[in-house]
Amino acid sequence: MSFQNTFVKAFLRLTNYKKRQAKLSFEERQKENLPKPPEDIAEKLTSETVEVDGARAVWLNAENKANGVLVYLHGGSYNAGAFKEQWQYLAEISEKMRMAALLIDYKLAPQNPFPAGLDDVLIIVETFSATGDLPEKWFLLGDSAGAGLAVAAFYALREAQISLPEKMILMSGWFDLTISIPEIRQNPNIDPMLTFERMVESAKVYAGSEDAKNPLISPLFGDVRAFPPTLMQCGTADLLVWENRKFYQKCLDAGVAVKYEEYPKLFHDFMMIAFLPEAREARQSQIEFLLS
Repeated sequence: MSFQNTFVKAFLRLTNYKKRQAKLSFEERQKENLPKPPEDIAEKLTSETVEVDGARAVWLNAENKANGVLVYLHGGSYNAGAFKEQWQYLAEISEKMRMAALLIDYKLAPQNPFPAGLDDVLIIVETFSATGDLPEKWFLLGDSAGAGLAVAAFYALREAQISLPEKMILMSGWFDLTISIPEIRQNPNIDPMLTFERMVESAKVYAGSEDAKNPLISPLFGDVRAFPPTLMQCGTADLLVWENRKFYQKCLDAGVAVKYEEYPKLFHDFMMIAFLPEAREARQSQIEFLLS
């Protein structure tokens, strides 16, 4: 475990990060959302905001579409994001891969519960596949809730026989909004980043009147056959590590070409904190996976 990881975990605990986050309303948390790239990225990379039938997305480095497209779904418990760190992550991967990136700024709960966010993803992918803006060589990436949404989107795209990604990258994925895995309830303090109570609340407002066991809400209960090659990454101090292991095993049992990486003592969504050596290692692994 790196010194930087030890420092970040201690800082989060000393500053009562989880308690402060738990006190925020959804609307207060959404004040941190960045619907456009932060200034440092906008000055360095080309960007373009697009809207299709009420669905919104932002291109980075669109001039590189011919090399491939990284379609990215941000985390934030389905009710917040994208955040600065997520934009920085996507910009880095886009630059290093010399590919275009497309951040889908999907609608958020509680104002827009399921299936609004998923519908946005499907509209963007279907439209850009039809226009040629999304070439055959495209990849689907997501962190936390965005990883769960990525899997749900794959299920829906497969069912509708719409263009499917060549590969997927799932980081600290939230795959079970029923929160049915006992270890999660038994270890609420393992993760200095993710709050169990906020998970429960977020799952409730996202699912709305729908059954949370719906595979398009909780992809853990879906059919993973015909998945593309997939890279999963999670830390062992992540509150979601048990469901990531369970989803990994589900993929193995279905014959999916899946690679699963666990990072000792790393917390939820650590890949977004660029100065962590483990985050740099995870990102490099992603690049190698995409190039392989």
